[in-house]
Amino acid sequence: MIQEQRIYQAYYTKSEPILNYMIDLLALKGNEYILEPCAGDGVFIDPIISTNSKVKIDAFELNTETFRNLLVKYASNASVNVKQIDTLLDIDLTFQCSMGGKYDAVIANPPYGAWRTTEERKQLKKRYNGFYAKESYSLFLYRCIEALKIGGKLVFIIPDTYLNLHRYTDIRKYILTHTKIKEIALFPSSYFPDVNFGYANLSIIALEKSQSVKKAMNNSFQMIKRFKNVEELGKNANHLSYITLNQKKLLSTNDFAFLSNHNPKISYCIEQSPLVICAIA
Repeated sequence: MIQEQRIYQAYYTKSEPILNYMIDLLALKGNEYILEPCAGDGVFIDPIISTNSKVKIDAFELNTETFRNLLVKYASNASVNVKQIDTLLDIDLTFQCSMGGKYDAVIANPPYGAWRTTEERKQLKKRYNGFYAKESYSLFLYRCIEALKIGGKLVFIIPDTYLNLHRYTDIRKYILTHTKIKEIALFPSSYFPDVNFGYANLSIIALEKSQSVKKAMNNSFQMIKRFKNVEELGKNANHLSYITLNQKKLLSTNDFAFLSNHNPKISYCIEQSPLVICAIA
């Protein structure tokens, strides 16, 4: 498991409150075609098929041993189609994305900073030109939005670095112009079993693929923070902080950063500053 985490950065979602919250955000009707792009041990798949017998799930997994385990686990379940696939580079998925997407829903805990060979990095840079190719989770986010049908829903649990770091400017612009964000919850990485990132906290983002840029621009969403424990995810505790953000306004700023500070003066200074750290560093 340690070696697998180093190469694939596979951290499985074992927190029941996180699982329940993410699945609730999908708001499944029961007949969707769902993608799990990095299926792991099937931790998202199991609760979905237990209550939605008519859904169809494509479970992609790159790791050979994990893929074989999934084949055995779902051998008798016709609803789950297990494939050993590199989600980021698969040719068939690229074709489906180019045709407007295939899936009604995507749910995942994608790998964070997964190791890649030099040749694979070259392929990723070419395929995802302009996007930060050294961090795998943002590429998974882009790829899976592409794979959605119009109106399709996505729920990811990922580090919060995409919200404001300069290197993620392109993925922020893509999200703002191609989706309607429903909700972003921010919480400490310590809530995630056996994980504690020193460089970031975690976020759960829920969004819907937009029919047009105009509809995306008309969308506003809430960023939720100050959770005291993981059980508060999806609850309306009085101490939680709700920040409403408008996608058109975010797109008008220099770096499209999702600032989560309540103080408008601080946000204004950050947005309007002509000098940024990267110009000095």
